[in-house]
Amino acid sequence: MTSKEGDDEVGHEAQYFVELDHCKLLCSAVCREDGGLSSQRALDEVVHILDKYLEQPLLIAAHIVELLSPVNEALSVLIGAKVCNEL
Repeated sequence: MTSKEGDDEVGHEAQYFVELDHCKLLCSAVCREDGGLSSQRALDEVVHILDKYLEQPLLIAAHIVELLSPVNEALSVLIGAKVCNEL
């Protein structure tokens, strides 16, 4: 069995954040302006991926800022737009 095959197994200890690139793409998809069902699916998949690492948080800790960067940018745009509308 390869490490990729065992990624969903209970008790399997990963050695690194295998889905990093995929997770970055999904986080970007969550923040698209069109939102909707595709954004919800992307968010659900991110949650599913990150859930696998709950018992090994150090594997994702080094990537949190990178993963949340698109979310932070989208929030900044939304907050800026809201502030402008209120002025």
